[in-house]
Amino acid sequence: MFNEYLAGVIDGDGCFSLSKKGYPTLEITMDVRDEVCLHYIKHNVGGGTIKPRSGVKAVRFRLHNKRSVEDIVNRINGLVRYPQRIIQLKKLCNLYGIEYIESTVPTKKTAYFAGIFDSDGTITCSLKKPKHVKWAKPQLTISVSSKNKDDLDILVAEFNGNIYKDDKGKYVSYKWSIQSKQDILIFINYLNKFPLHTLKKNRVLMVPEYYRLYELHAFKPENTVLRAEFNKWLEMWSSYGYSRNANLSLSAGEIK
Repeated sequence: MFNEYLAGVIDGDGCFSLSKKGYPTLEITMDVRDEVCLHYIKHNVGGGTIKPRSGVKAVRFRLHNKRSVEDIVNRINGLVRYPQRIIQLKKLCNLYGIEYIESTVPTKKTAYFAGIFDSDGTITCSLKKPKHVKWAKPQLTISVSSKNKDDLDILVAEFNGNIYKDDKGKYVSYKWSIQSKQDILIFINYLNKFPLHTLKKNRVLMVPEYYRLYELHAFKPENTVLRAEFNKWLEMWSSYGYSRNANLSLSAGEIK
């Protein structure tokens, strides 16, 4: 299970490199808040270093021991799927004399999607005000981004949803997303079997309470007691469950 999860993380946030002198390196870079995930990976692979990246709020796990990198190659050979990662993996397979294994299509029975979600996934709550209504209505969204649309097709096959092209930034990318309660609960159930190791896991735990409050219409201003409950939920959501110091209220926008 760990190897499948690791393959997903490496596809999303990892990078293999090979120096001109033949020294291999694996690097995985994440948000500084998710350093605990890198320690989880370090513990399970038995080595590597974790250091902050200069000038950005990120931390990087780095493994450059030749034998340790070889172990990683054997662990994820046949599991990574992203084209750029496959190219890098093949170079290391040649270095070690390891036969490259074509990647298999992951399913809900593997931990691969948990790794992808920990690296390139988001779970957000949007508060949008419908026309002619004085209160904002919440909407949960689970999504995964990638540079290649083909990388996301398997998510549609396993968890439904849609893929959208995002060309607002400097580079074109694609995003898979689900919004229906049924689809989200199926994905949450999957994550209960294959847990996350980033801060996103705290938000996953808050989803059932969201639907309880939503079905009670706690977001409506006339429901004063319930609205206070929902505001507390939003405070916890914005701080990933670690604090209630956030000053939030029901207004239009997106709590990411």
